[in-house]
Amino acid sequence: MEDRVCTFNNGSIQLFCVGERDSGYYVITATESLGSSQFGTIVLHVSEILYEDLHFVAVFLALLGAVAAVLISLIWVCNRCAYKFQRKRRHKLKESTTEEIELQDVEC
Repeated sequence: MEDRVCTFNNGSIQLFCVGERDSGYYVITATESLGSSQFGTIVLHVSEILYEDLHFVAVFLALLGAVAAVLISLIWVCNRCAYKFQRKRRHKLKESTTEEIELQDVEC
């Protein structure tokens, strides 16, 4: 951890590349130039956001949206084709002439 800590003359410190593994209690010792020391405790709590997980979720949602768009388009095209087919069939039924067929009894 020492390679990730920077101390300043005013007594403050800066931590670099902190993660959840760095969470915990830290005891700080401040020593004056005359030799007297003061102890203090710092509680560090780090909540990490994993950007890889957010990226995965974003890509997954984009993929689901694309699949939904394709399915909706496919349903729309099928609906249009079915509508046109039904119109043609109705038109043919109106044009065709009806014939009367006489049914005959068949003896067994």
